[in-house]
Amino acid sequence: MSDLTFNRVLVVDDEPSYRTLVQQFLSRFGYRCDSAEDAAGALESLNSRFYDLVISDIRMPGNDGLKLMKEVRGRNPAVSFIIMTGHAADHSYSEIIEAGADDYLTKPFEITELKAKIQRLERERSVTNLLKASNEALARESRLNAAMAELSKALISSVPVEQISRLILKNAQELTSSSCGCVVHMDPGTGKICWTADSKGSVLDHGASISSGGCARCRALGERFLGDRRPVMQNSAAAQADLPLLTPGNVPVERFLAVPVFLGDVLLGCIALANSNHDYTDGDLQVIERLAEVYGVAIQRKRDEEELTRAKDYIEKVFDSSADAVGIIDRHGRATRWNMVASEMFGYSLEELQKKKVFELYADKQQLEAMLTRLRRDGMVRKYEIDIRKKDGSVAPFELSISLLRSDSGETLGSVCLARDVSETKKLLMEATGLNERLQQEVAERRRAEEGVRQAHAEIAQLVASIPSILIGLSSDDHVIWWNQAAEETFGIRRADVLGRPLDECGLQWQRERVLEGLAHCRGYRSQTRLDDIRFARPDGKEGFLGISINPMGNVQEKHFGLILLARDTTERKFMESQLAQAQKLESIGQLAAGIAHEINTPTQYVGDNTRFLQDAFQDLSRLLERYAEVPEALKAGSSAEELVSTMKTAAEEADLEYLTEEIPKAIQQSLEGVERVSKIVRAMKEFSHPGTEEKTAIDINNAIESTITVARNEWKYVVDMVTDFDRDLPLVPCLPGELNQVILNLIINATHAIADVVERNSGEKGTISVSTRQMGNVVEIRLADTGGGIPEAIRSKIFDPFFTTKEVGRGTGLGLSMVYSIVKGCHG
Repeated sequence: MSDLTFNRVLVVDDEPSYRTLVQQFLSRFGYRCDSAEDAAGALESLNSRFYDLVISDIRMPGNDGLKLMKEVRGRNPAVSFIIMTGHAADHSYSEIIEAGADDYLTKPFEITELKAKIQRLERERSVTNLLKASNEALARESRLNAAMAELSKALISSVPVEQISRLILKNAQELTSSSCGCVVHMDPGTGKICWTADSKGSVLDHGASISSGGCARCRALGERFLGDRRPVMQNSAAAQADLPLLTPGNVPVERFLAVPVFLGDVLLGCIALANSNHDYTDGDLQVIERLAEVYGVAIQRKRDEEELTRAKDYIEKVFDSSADAVGIIDRHGRATRWNMVASEMFGYSLEELQKKKVFELYADKQQLEAMLTRLRRDGMVRKYEIDIRKKDGSVAPFELSISLLRSDSGETLGSVCLARDVSETKKLLMEATGLNERLQQEVAERRRAEEGVRQAHAEIAQLVASIPSILIGLSSDDHVIWWNQAAEETFGIRRADVLGRPLDECGLQWQRERVLEGLAHCRGYRSQTRLDDIRFARPDGKEGFLGISINPMGNVQEKHFGLILLARDTTERKFMESQLAQAQKLESIGQLAAGIAHEINTPTQYVGDNTRFLQDAFQDLSRLLERYAEVPEALKAGSSAEELVSTMKTAAEEADLEYLTEEIPKAIQQSLEGVERVSKIVRAMKEFSHPGTEEKTAIDINNAIESTITVARNEWKYVVDMVTDFDRDLPLVPCLPGELNQVILNLIINATHAIADVVERNSGEKGTISVSTRQMGNVVEIRLADTGGGIPEAIRSKIFDPFFTTKEVGRGTGLGLSMVYSIVKGCHG
């Protein structure tokens, strides 16, 4: 089969035998053949695909073959039609041909006859297609020549490249019958889209109206061009994924042709078209490639013009921005260019100077002749000093640098002159001579001052060495500049080993992260920063603690400033604080011991009484049970039942069974309550006496407070009503349990003592302590309030001082609130 053979044939006949026969024949000869039994089925098939030839019976149910042919031709005149009929008398050959059929078959017919008719139609179709293609090629070539002539005229006329791109796109769409398209120009340096000319005739600068998705796909197309330099031609709906920006309004892309525009190896852009009324062909591709060549020439011309403009602008800027007077003199000695500095310096505008020769400006003609002689000999002069008369008549010394301008043949065209007024320079030189003597005097004075500074530095160094605290000075980049004797002794590191080195590289065995954070905090807030309890290793290997104060050094308003670290070994003080805290805990335990013993003794006492009662009751019940055990033997011995019942009744009354039955459950219940009370106190003591640890533990805050309240119950129960309002939805909170219990205990005891003083002075009614917990954002608040007499304003500033107390001697040590403050501050509460 040739390329012009009918590819797909539709057979329409209501007789299955003919339909099957024709379909088998056509399939055997390589035709792709479908069939339908009536006109409706045929139209349904024609709606879903294209057929080159329809072979239809003339008589069928519904519409006949002629009506089917008329409707199909209305849709696509290119479809060929062969009409079959078994009733030749109904329609003549000429009548069927006049109706539009391409040929006619009378049933029954030979298969060879059908084959001959199909081959004749194929030959006719081939000739028609060749003629059509030839005419179209001639028309396209004519239109292309006209387009090339129009574009050549535009190029010669220096039409802007944006307008040329619109002309190229217009002609490209017309020559390929495309409904839409665009011409894209890319910056070869950055690969970004500079502008596009679209099918609406508008030019979009810098991709301003292109969606981000469109830009991405356009870049992808550019990368494809860079990869293989080949155009892209697609005649299917798959083209939609490649260039959606061609079709405003999201019109689907059915066919697509894109040709890259290269200048050498540089991609300048592309010409892209879509939705031709026919499949794109190699002829279309050749046309667009020729247009792409024109577009490349236009882009190159635009680039050359832009480069020339930039070069010209650059020269103009250099000429006008020069700090010296610049002039261009022709070979006749007249100025052709004269910058603003020259006009200001000499007083002449360019128009004024063009009326005379520049040689007239020179005050000394001998100087002028000497300079011209050197210029003719060397072709240039450099920094030649000569006197020039200005427009106002004054004469001033100038320093000239002149270069001759020559043509390619060596002919002198003129010169370029740079002039600099050196009057001020000479004046300054004279002044410098007078200043030199004063400078020598100042040098001597400075040397004396430096000697004083050295002496002051020596005194400061002696002062720093005598300070008992550790003193370390840091530069703005944290290099050590001071290191006194106390620092050497405390860290065991010599001054000579650390000076000039970064602090972090001096081998200090301390809590590095905390110290670095402190340095950053001081620099950030430009104020003193205090660091307590910094662990460090002593020279003897033992662990110690430092208290460090970091202070800004120098002008904190400047961006960079130094730091001074003042530190003291607080190991002994921390030990004493620990001992003091232990003493306070011992004091608390001493205060609580008697109360806890009383709290445990009360339930223990009635548990013991009840136990002794149960012991006696058990003996009575045991004897009664022994009497009951004798009943079976008495019955066997012949004793009467009435006699036995009377005996057992008497035994029950002797044992007081009714009383025991009533009291024993009460005694057991009371004993269990007593045991539970003791267990609760023991649990509370266990919670309260949680061993101290430096690691935080997640605990139930409410449970910890309840345990502390229970432990201290004997302290407050006689004078206080305890009211708790706990948030039962609190999460577990990481803290130091022992420290928290100590704080709550000290506050409760302090509040109890305050309320006791009020109760004793006033009505004797109990006071109230309220304890509540709440979650506030990412923190938990514990609030304690009491109805005591409050703290007098005169002593409020002292209440957290160690050993301060308002109680009489023997009732308190004054460490309770001091310990509370120390714990809370240490935990950053």
